[in-house]
Amino acid sequence: MTTPRDQGRGPDTPGLAVLQRRIRVALGKEPGDLALTGGRVVNVFTGLVQEANVVLADGWVAGVGPYGWAARETIALPGRVVLPGLIDAHMHLESTLLTPAELARLVVPRGTTATVSDSHEVANVLGVEGIDQLLRSSAGLPLDLFFMASSCVPAARWEDAGAVLGPAEVRDLLARPRVLGLAEMMDVPAVLAGDPWALEKVQAALARRSAVDGHAPGMSGRDLMAYVAAGIRSDHESATPEEARAKAGWGMLVQVREGSVARNLDALLPLLAAGELGDDWALVTDDVLPNDLRRDGHLDGLLRRVVAGGVPPAGAVRHATLIPARHYAMLDRGAVAPGYRADLVVVDDLKDFRPVLVVKDGLVVARDGALTADVPSRPVDSGNTVRLAPLDESAFDLKLSGDVCPVIRVVPGQLVTRAETQAVRRSGGRWEFDPGRDVLLIASIERHRATGRVGLGLVSGFGLRRDGAL
Repeated sequence: MTTPRDQGRGPDTPGLAVLQRRIRVALGKEPGDLALTGGRVVNVFTGLVQEANVVLADGWVAGVGPYGWAARETIALPGRVVLPGLIDAHMHLESTLLTPAELARLVVPRGTTATVSDSHEVANVLGVEGIDQLLRSSAGLPLDLFFMASSCVPAARWEDAGAVLGPAEVRDLLARPRVLGLAEMMDVPAVLAGDPWALEKVQAALARRSAVDGHAPGMSGRDLMAYVAAGIRSDHESATPEEARAKAGWGMLVQVREGSVARNLDALLPLLAAGELGDDWALVTDDVLPNDLRRDGHLDGLLRRVVAGGVPPAGAVRHATLIPARHYAMLDRGAVAPGYRADLVVVDDLKDFRPVLVVKDGLVVARDGALTADVPSRPVDSGNTVRLAPLDESAFDLKLSGDVCPVIRVVPGQLVTRAETQAVRRSGGRWEFDPGRDVLLIASIERHRATGRVGLGLVSGFGLRRDGAL
């Protein structure tokens, strides 16, 4: 069996011969490559789940329906359900602590066939070359890893970073075939101030009719309106129903986040079950760790929870497939339908979403939770990028002028923090650890250019009661 990649063409540009053969297979004039028979298909357009056979040709779906297609290989699926391949619409590859190949080994058997990553931590260190390394190391996997052009490297103009992605670098990245748009615009003050350095990046994506993603925690009212007016069309930072309603009401795609660091699904699930967000939501993980992926699953685990919370199964699937595909203009995937990419997942039922078969580009790549495809390992290696100036204990002396100080309050299960003031212990004009107070020292050490700059502050909410360091 051949696929568009085998023919040396881009994955979104099937050749004339491929189109002609697909038509012949659909008409029953020529055998397909693989037929899935006797199952039910989730129609993400209509919300129906109907009995249907599926025939594939050259890595694409040629036909779906009651017809008896011939194929070189047939797999019977009595009573099982065929879904589109799942798409994680917003994540950070580096947060998984895995190389692209190892991520594929872990999530493809769970039914994930595509991810969209803002790898700004890699870009913060290595710039454009870092993203290019990820593009090279993720090629040829049974998982399509797409990337966004990081908008905030550094996160704010005054921060230290190993690289800078200005408007020129963003335009350069947007020309890459697997770079789908502008990643989350975290520098909200710059956008609201009309800063050209930030808005020229937005303009670069809009000029290509590419997605522009947002990062708008806690925003509301005229500030949110102005942020959306800049052309930003998604957000993954809704922690409350009120935030989600406001963003969806102005046309933003609410990316419902449930990862390892921040968890918003439970707070937003009643809105999803009630249909209050309409079509403007998708399931994402943002930052997720490998132990959580192994224990809880990936998007399959989120689908279990969403359906258990009252969202109709076909609707839940739509928001982990077609909706993210449309947001990122990936118009060749996200549905089990003629002319769509043959990225498919077969599950036992629409309650547990346990994948028994995963098909990528028309090829079976996983069975019963085990990867069957060959995954080439291409390590990402740039050597040691940590460059520190000499460091000793004196760098961590936080000098205080009083016994009451500003403190960063951690919010459990969220990325946002709160500003507080708390009483602290001092000794010799310096902060001193007190096991009776939930206040710890936090340090940010410049590690790119060995400048010796160290930022110190205080943080509360970890609940640590012993002197030490992390």
